[in-house]
Amino acid sequence: MGPSRRGMQDVVLVEAGAQDVVLGETSTVADPSGQPDPGTPGPEPASRPGAARGWRPRSRWWWTAIAGTAILVVAGTVVTNVRESRRMSALAGVPGILAPLDGPLTETWRTGDVMIAGVSGFAGRLLVTEIAPDGRVDVVAREPETGEEAWRVVASPAPDPEATLNGTFLSGNSSTCTLPQVPPTATAAARSRPVEDAATGVVACVVVDETSTWTDDAFGESIFPVRAHLLMIDAITGDVLSERPTDPTTSVALLGSEVVTARFDEAGHLEVTCGDALGTTSRWTFTSPDPVGEQDVGQRSLWVWSVEGRLVVNALSNAMSAGGGYTNSTSWLLSADGDVLRSQTDPMGGGFNLLAGGSMIAESTMTAAGEATTTITDVASGREVTVDAFPAGSTPDDGSLPGVLLLQSADNETLIGYDLAADRARWEAPGAGPGGSISTLIIDGRIVRSDQKGLTAIDGRTGETVWTTPLTAEMGSIATDGRLVLVAQNSSTDGEGQVLTAYGLDDGRKRWETPLPGKLWLMAVDGRLYGQLYGELYGQSGNKLVALG
Repeated sequence: MGPSRRGMQDVVLVEAGAQDVVLGETSTVADPSGQPDPGTPGPEPASRPGAARGWRPRSRWWWTAIAGTAILVVAGTVVTNVRESRRMSALAGVPGILAPLDGPLTETWRTGDVMIAGVSGFAGRLLVTEIAPDGRVDVVAREPETGEEAWRVVASPAPDPEATLNGTFLSGNSSTCTLPQVPPTATAAARSRPVEDAATGVVACVVVDETSTWTDDAFGESIFPVRAHLLMIDAITGDVLSERPTDPTTSVALLGSEVVTARFDEAGHLEVTCGDALGTTSRWTFTSPDPVGEQDVGQRSLWVWSVEGRLVVNALSNAMSAGGGYTNSTSWLLSADGDVLRSQTDPMGGGFNLLAGGSMIAESTMTAAGEATTTITDVASGREVTVDAFPAGSTPDDGSLPGVLLLQSADNETLIGYDLAADRARWEAPGAGPGGSISTLIIDGRIVRSDQKGLTAIDGRTGETVWTTPLTAEMGSIATDGRLVLVAQNSSTDGEGQVLTAYGLDDGRKRWETPLPGKLWLMAVDGRLYGQLYGELYGQSGNKLVALG
């Protein structure tokens, strides 16, 4: 007995042409000869399920092919999703990248009237240095979700309101605070580690207690500090750890839980010390072999900051001389152990920058004619390259352009992709232009820039423009979650109203837009988006910190 026709068969449904279908009758598809297809089953009763629908069985291999195609599509989708998931996970470890956004953002909280002098994410909290309208300086720890204060410390009280500079309010008593930073190499989880699991951290402030006034016929009235003290605050609890007198020129930096202080001794030598927050022990001290020249008023200016585990120190003198300009600028690059890696003495020197995760040292200077020169040293090999341009900063940078250094011409007219291995410019693209402000980020090998010309994405390997989008603001700050580029801009060309617009990183097309409370400068901290809301800039009135989520 032959096989039963009731058994399941491999079939594919093929739609017949309209001429082949007669409602209520079986249809066959004729071949060009006019004879029935010999592979087509014979007539069936019209009542057979599907007989009147104009569909008929096909061969087994066709159905298998369709099934195989479907499997490939699904598999391809799965692979794409896995790759995207891995990509987003890798980006989560890059400082300055927002957590993935699913749609338009709204304001979640805002502060009162304050100017933001510093902001950092630490132990799952937002640390902020706030300047009140009356000039008082506070250090505040806030909960990122609600803005609720965990603690607040007054670094310096409101100054004498009579302290002015050229008729503009300037705090006579002030403080400069350095906030702890989690290393860029830390994972996203480590950067947002909860308070109870966090490593020790301090906030270090140089607080000016007394000032003096100096008058110059060319520059008018200037105020400079004559008495100051160091204030150390526990970044977790807000407890004041210590307060001790210091030279008014002191500048501070942080190396993990250690505090680095830079100051001038009585003879004018630079003295840099690294030790504990209480100042009871020091691990090393560096003293410059020669004194640094004084300004005409007997004062010197000094800054120290940490970059990628190294220290950059910059000292200026005669910055307020009657002739104008600097008569001396001295910079040092120190290791975490206090060893001198580089030094520079040049009136037009721009000091040192660390590039590509600290793997390269850039030493910049400018001639009196305005020509830029930068010497770039590869730390591992010691190889040096000299270029007639300045490094063009970008934040964030996911490291997707290894071997390509982003440079900017001195006149800001040209953006350069410099090939370090070949020691030549790989490509050139238009810059922001003289006086043009710009925000830049590097993601997936693309350079995205916002300036008065609009929003532009450039292929970082070739310099070709991938896409460009006009903006309604002369300058728009930008942020990214790795898929979208967010821009704060005017809602129209007449400057009325402000909006936050999201553009696709892949094509530059607008995805969504949401209103903003005013002019906002965007900041990404621990995967969250914040903005400095600007009011009356110099009087601090109307300025606020705004959280978006």
